[in-house]
Amino acid sequence: MITFTVAAVVFDCDGTLMDTHPCVRHAVSGMFARRDRSSSPLVHTRLASLALPAQAAILAELLDEPATALLTELEHSTIAALPRLARPMPGALDLVRRTAPRMPTAIASNSSRSLLDATLALAGLADLVPFTVAADEVAAPKPAPDLYLVACDALGVRPEQALAVEDSLTGAHAARAAGVPVLGVGPALARHRSSTDWWTPDLQGVHMVRLDRADQKGTIVRHA
Repeated sequence: MITFTVAAVVFDCDGTLMDTHPCVRHAVSGMFARRDRSSSPLVHTRLASLALPAQAAILAELLDEPATALLTELEHSTIAALPRLARPMPGALDLVRRTAPRMPTAIASNSSRSLLDATLALAGLADLVPFTVAADEVAAPKPAPDLYLVACDALGVRPEQALAVEDSLTGAHAARAAGVPVLGVGPALARHRSSTDWWTPDLQGVHMVRLDRADQKGTIVRHA
Protein backbone atom coordinates (compact mmCIF):
# COMPACT_ATOMS: atom_id res chain seq x y z
CA MET A 1 0.00 0.00 0.00
CA ILE A 2 1.19 3.51 -0.85
CA THR A 3 -0.32 6.55 0.89
CA PHE A 4 0.16 10.04 -0.56
CA THR A 5 -0.52 13.03 1.68
CA VAL A 6 -1.16 16.00 -0.61
CA ALA A 7 -3.23 19.17 -0.81
CA ALA A 8 -5.03 18.08 -4.00
CA VAL A 9 -5.10 15.36 -6.65
CA VAL A 10 -5.45 15.83 -10.42
CA PHE A 11 -6.22 12.67 -12.36
CA ASP A 12 -5.76 12.07 -16.04
CA CYS A 13 -8.70 10.16 -17.52
CA ASP A 14 -7.93 8.07 -20.61
CA GLY A 15 -5.63 5.20 -19.72
CA THR A 16 -5.52 6.28 -16.07
CA LEU A 17 -9.13 6.02 -14.90
CA MET A 18 -10.74 4.40 -17.94
CA ASP A 19 -9.15 2.31 -20.66
CA THR A 20 -10.55 4.09 -23.70
CA HIS A 21 -7.65 3.28 -26.01
CA PRO A 22 -9.52 0.33 -27.58
CA CYS A 23 -12.30 2.79 -28.47
CA VAL A 24 -9.88 5.07 -30.32
CA ARG A 25 -8.28 2.12 -32.11
CA HIS A 26 -11.72 0.84 -33.13
CA ALA A 27 -12.74 4.30 -34.36
CA VAL A 28 -9.56 4.78 -36.39
CA SER A 29 -9.74 1.28 -37.87
CA GLY A 30 -13.33 1.99 -38.90
CA MET A 31 -12.35 5.27 -40.53
CA PHE A 32 -9.73 3.50 -42.63
CA ALA A 33 -12.09 0.63 -43.47
CA ARG A 34 -14.79 3.02 -44.70
CA ARG A 35 -12.22 4.26 -47.21
CA ASP A 36 -11.13 0.76 -48.21
CA ARG A 37 -7.87 1.25 -46.40
CA SER A 38 -6.15 -0.64 -43.59
CA SER A 39 -4.61 1.03 -40.56
CA SER A 40 -1.31 -0.30 -39.24
CA PRO A 41 -0.13 -0.59 -35.62
CA LEU A 42 2.22 2.30 -36.38
CA VAL A 43 -0.78 4.56 -37.02
CA HIS A 44 -2.24 3.76 -33.60
CA THR A 45 1.15 4.32 -31.96
CA ARG A 46 1.44 7.75 -33.57
CA LEU A 47 -2.01 8.75 -32.30
CA ALA A 48 -1.55 7.54 -28.72
CA SER A 49 -2.07 10.16 -25.96
CA LEU A 50 -2.54 13.03 -28.41
CA ALA A 51 -5.45 15.44 -28.26
CA LEU A 52 -8.11 15.09 -30.96
CA PRO A 53 -6.88 17.97 -33.19
CA ALA A 54 -3.38 16.47 -33.32
CA GLN A 55 -4.82 13.04 -34.07
CA ALA A 56 -6.99 14.52 -36.83
CA ALA A 57 -3.99 16.28 -38.33
CA ILE A 58 -2.12 12.97 -38.60
CA LEU A 59 -5.18 11.28 -40.10
CA ALA A 60 -5.55 14.13 -42.59
CA GLU A 61 -1.99 13.51 -43.73
CA LEU A 62 -2.58 9.75 -44.07
CA LEU A 63 -6.05 9.89 -45.64
CA ASP A 64 -5.61 13.09 -47.65
CA GLU A 65 -8.82 14.63 -46.33
CA PRO A 66 -9.59 17.81 -44.34
CA ALA A 67 -8.67 17.52 -40.68
CA THR A 68 -11.84 19.27 -39.47
CA ALA A 69 -14.16 16.62 -40.90
CA LEU A 70 -11.90 13.81 -39.72
CA LEU A 71 -11.84 15.23 -36.18
CA THR A 72 -15.64 15.18 -36.01
CA GLU A 73 -15.78 11.63 -37.39
CA LEU A 74 -13.11 10.42 -34.97
CA GLU A 75 -14.80 12.02 -31.95
CA HIS A 76 -18.25 10.64 -32.79
CA SER A 77 -16.92 7.15 -33.57
CA THR A 78 -14.90 7.02 -30.34
CA ILE A 79 -17.88 8.11 -28.22
CA ALA A 80 -20.07 5.50 -29.93
CA ALA A 81 -17.56 2.77 -29.04
CA LEU A 82 -17.33 3.66 -25.34
CA PRO A 83 -20.21 1.51 -24.00
CA ARG A 84 -18.89 -1.61 -25.74
CA LEU A 85 -15.13 -1.24 -25.36
CA ALA A 86 -14.18 1.13 -22.50
CA ARG A 87 -13.30 -0.46 -19.17
CA PRO A 88 -12.21 0.93 -15.76
CA MET A 89 -8.51 0.69 -14.98
CA PRO A 90 -7.69 -1.53 -11.97
CA GLY A 91 -8.36 0.28 -8.70
CA ALA A 92 -8.93 3.62 -10.41
CA LEU A 93 -12.61 4.30 -9.90
CA ASP A 94 -12.52 3.10 -6.32
CA LEU A 95 -9.63 5.48 -5.62
CA VAL A 96 -11.53 8.44 -7.10
CA ARG A 97 -14.66 7.56 -5.15
CA ARG A 98 -12.67 7.44 -1.91
CA THR A 99 -10.67 10.58 -2.67
CA ALA A 100 -13.07 13.11 -4.20
CA PRO A 101 -15.38 13.48 -1.15
CA ARG A 102 -12.43 14.08 1.18
CA MET A 103 -10.05 16.42 -0.64
CA PRO A 104 -9.76 18.79 -3.62
CA THR A 105 -9.89 16.59 -6.72
CA ALA A 106 -9.91 17.32 -10.43
CA ILE A 107 -9.67 15.50 -13.74
CA ALA A 108 -7.53 17.03 -16.49
CA SER A 109 -7.96 15.24 -19.80
CA ASN A 110 -6.50 15.48 -23.29
CA SER A 111 -9.94 14.43 -24.58
CA SER A 112 -12.46 16.90 -25.90
CA ARG A 113 -15.24 18.02 -23.56
CA SER A 114 -17.77 15.83 -25.37
CA LEU A 115 -15.59 12.74 -25.13
CA LEU A 116 -14.60 13.42 -21.52
CA ASP A 117 -18.22 13.89 -20.44
CA ALA A 118 -19.26 10.65 -22.15
CA THR A 119 -16.40 8.75 -20.51
CA LEU A 120 -17.11 10.12 -17.03
CA ALA A 121 -20.82 9.36 -17.38
CA LEU A 122 -20.01 5.77 -18.31
CA ALA A 123 -17.62 5.52 -15.33
CA GLY A 124 -20.18 6.95 -12.92
CA LEU A 125 -17.93 9.87 -12.04
CA ALA A 126 -19.76 12.73 -13.73
CA ASP A 127 -21.27 14.11 -10.51
CA LEU A 128 -18.52 13.04 -8.14
CA VAL A 129 -15.47 15.06 -9.19
CA PRO A 130 -16.03 18.79 -8.59
CA PHE A 131 -13.81 20.10 -11.37
CA THR A 132 -12.90 18.69 -14.76
CA VAL A 133 -11.09 20.33 -17.66
CA ALA A 134 -10.77 19.13 -21.25
CA ALA A 135 -8.21 19.77 -23.96
CA ASP A 136 -10.52 21.97 -26.02
CA GLU A 137 -11.00 24.30 -23.04
CA VAL A 138 -7.38 25.45 -22.76
CA ALA A 139 -4.96 27.18 -25.10
CA ALA A 140 -2.74 24.12 -25.54
CA PRO A 141 -3.30 20.44 -24.64
CA LYS A 142 -0.78 18.09 -23.04
CA PRO A 143 2.24 18.02 -23.15
CA ALA A 144 1.78 21.76 -22.52
CA PRO A 145 1.15 22.59 -18.83
CA ASP A 146 -2.16 24.41 -19.35
CA LEU A 147 -4.52 21.66 -18.20
CA TYR A 148 -2.66 21.17 -14.94
CA LEU A 149 -2.27 24.89 -14.27
CA VAL A 150 -6.00 25.46 -14.79
CA ALA A 151 -6.88 22.50 -12.55
CA CYS A 152 -4.60 23.63 -9.71
CA ASP A 153 -5.95 27.17 -9.93
CA ALA A 154 -9.53 25.88 -9.78
CA LEU A 155 -8.70 23.77 -6.72
CA GLY A 156 -6.96 26.68 -5.00
CA VAL A 157 -3.58 24.98 -4.55
CA ARG A 158 -0.06 25.65 -5.72
CA PRO A 159 1.13 23.14 -8.35
CA GLU A 160 3.85 21.76 -6.09
CA GLN A 161 1.21 20.92 -3.45
CA ALA A 162 -0.84 18.77 -5.84
CA LEU A 163 -0.26 15.29 -7.24
CA ALA A 164 -0.79 14.37 -10.89
CA VAL A 165 -1.83 10.79 -11.66
CA GLU A 166 -0.83 9.93 -15.23
CA ASP A 167 -0.35 6.89 -17.47
CA SER A 168 1.46 8.47 -20.44
CA LEU A 169 4.71 10.25 -21.14
CA THR A 170 2.73 13.08 -22.76
CA GLY A 171 0.74 13.59 -19.57
CA ALA A 172 3.78 13.27 -17.31
CA HIS A 173 5.56 15.96 -19.32
CA ALA A 174 2.51 18.24 -18.98
CA ALA A 175 2.38 17.84 -15.22
CA ARG A 176 6.13 18.32 -14.84
CA ALA A 177 5.96 21.47 -17.00
CA ALA A 178 3.29 22.82 -14.64
CA GLY A 179 5.39 22.00 -11.57
CA VAL A 180 3.09 19.22 -10.36
CA PRO A 181 4.70 16.04 -8.95
CA VAL A 182 3.75 12.94 -10.92
CA LEU A 183 2.57 9.49 -9.90
CA GLY A 184 3.08 7.36 -13.00
CA VAL A 185 0.76 4.41 -13.53
CA GLY A 186 1.08 1.40 -15.79
CA PRO A 187 3.47 -0.06 -18.35
CA ALA A 188 4.08 2.98 -20.56
CA LEU A 189 5.64 4.99 -17.74
CA ALA A 190 7.44 1.97 -16.32
CA ARG A 191 9.89 2.56 -19.17
CA HIS A 192 10.17 6.28 -18.38
CA ARG A 193 10.37 6.45 -14.61
CA SER A 194 12.76 9.39 -14.80
CA SER A 195 9.78 11.43 -16.04
CA THR A 196 7.79 10.63 -12.89
CA ASP A 197 8.35 11.12 -9.17
CA TRP A 198 6.75 7.81 -8.22
CA TRP A 199 5.49 4.83 -10.19
CA THR A 200 2.98 2.06 -9.55
CA PRO A 201 1.75 -0.74 -11.83
CA ASP A 202 -1.89 0.19 -11.11
CA LEU A 203 -3.98 2.17 -8.62
CA GLN A 204 -4.92 -0.75 -6.42
CA GLY A 205 -3.44 -0.19 -2.99
CA VAL A 206 -2.98 3.56 -3.54
CA HIS A 207 -4.52 5.90 -0.93
CA MET A 208 -4.77 9.69 -0.77
CA VAL A 209 -4.82 11.71 2.45
CA ARG A 210 -5.49 15.45 2.54
CA LEU A 211 -2.67 17.75 3.55
CA ASP A 212 -4.18 20.57 5.59
CA ARG A 213 -1.07 22.59 6.33
CA ALA A 214 -1.03 25.32 3.70
CA ASP A 215 2.64 26.08 4.23
CA GLN A 216 3.69 22.45 3.63
CA LYS A 217 5.41 22.00 0.30
CA GLY A 218 5.71 18.73 -1.54
CA THR A 219 4.10 15.35 -1.06
CA ILE A 220 4.43 13.03 1.91
CA VAL A 221 4.64 9.38 0.88
CA ARG A 222 4.32 6.37 3.17
CA HIS A 223 4.79 2.77 2.09
CA ALA A 224 3.13 -0.01 4.07
